[in-house]
Amino acid sequence: MAAPNQIAGEFENWLNERLDSLEVDREVYGAYILGVLQEEDSDEEQKDALQGILSAFL
Repeated sequence: MAAPNQIAGEFENWLNERLDSLEVDREVYGAYILGVLQEEDSDEEQKDALQGILSAFL
Protein backbone atom coordinates (compact mmCIF):
# COMPACT_ATOMS: atom_id res chain seq x y z
CA MET A 1 0.00 0.00 0.00
CA ALA A 2 1.28 3.49 -0.87
CA ALA A 3 2.31 5.84 1.90
CA PRO A 4 -0.01 8.80 2.61
CA ASN A 5 2.62 11.31 1.49
CA GLN A 6 3.04 9.45 -1.80
CA ILE A 7 -0.71 9.45 -2.38
CA ALA A 8 -0.91 13.16 -1.54
CA GLY A 9 1.93 13.88 -3.97
CA GLU A 10 0.25 11.86 -6.71
CA PHE A 11 -3.03 13.69 -6.13
CA GLU A 12 -1.29 17.07 -6.25
CA ASN A 13 0.39 16.10 -9.54
CA TRP A 14 -2.95 14.97 -10.97
CA LEU A 15 -4.65 18.15 -9.76
CA ASN A 16 -1.97 20.36 -11.32
CA GLU A 17 -2.24 18.53 -14.64
CA ARG A 18 -6.03 18.85 -14.59
CA LEU A 19 -5.92 22.56 -13.76
CA ASP A 20 -3.38 23.10 -16.55
CA SER A 21 -5.65 21.30 -19.02
CA LEU A 22 -8.48 23.63 -18.01
CA GLU A 23 -6.13 26.62 -18.40
CA VAL A 24 -6.64 27.56 -14.76
CA ASP A 25 -3.90 29.07 -12.60
CA ARG A 26 -2.69 26.03 -10.71
CA GLU A 27 -0.57 28.09 -8.32
CA VAL A 28 -3.68 29.84 -7.00
CA TYR A 29 -6.44 27.27 -7.38
CA GLY A 30 -4.27 24.24 -6.66
CA ALA A 31 -3.12 25.65 -3.33
CA TYR A 32 -6.66 26.73 -2.50
CA ILE A 33 -8.17 23.32 -3.29
CA LEU A 34 -5.48 21.45 -1.35
CA GLY A 35 -5.98 23.79 1.60
CA VAL A 36 -9.72 23.13 1.64
CA LEU A 37 -9.17 19.39 1.54
CA GLN A 38 -6.74 19.57 4.45
CA GLU A 39 -8.56 22.02 6.73
CA GLU A 40 -12.34 21.97 6.38
CA ASP A 41 -14.10 20.31 9.30
CA SER A 42 -16.79 18.21 7.65
CA ASP A 43 -17.39 16.56 4.30
CA GLU A 44 -20.31 18.93 3.70
CA GLU A 45 -18.11 21.99 4.30
CA GLN A 46 -15.47 20.58 1.97
CA LYS A 47 -18.07 19.92 -0.70
CA ASP A 48 -19.53 23.43 -0.42
CA ALA A 49 -16.10 25.07 -0.51
CA LEU A 50 -14.93 23.00 -3.47
CA GLN A 51 -18.14 23.67 -5.40
CA GLY A 52 -17.60 27.39 -4.87
CA ILE A 53 -14.02 27.20 -6.12
CA LEU A 54 -14.79 25.01 -9.11
CA SER A 55 -17.83 27.03 -10.16
CA ALA A 56 -15.48 29.95 -10.87
CA PHE A 57 -14.09 28.20 -13.94
CA LEU A 58 -16.30 25.21 -14.81
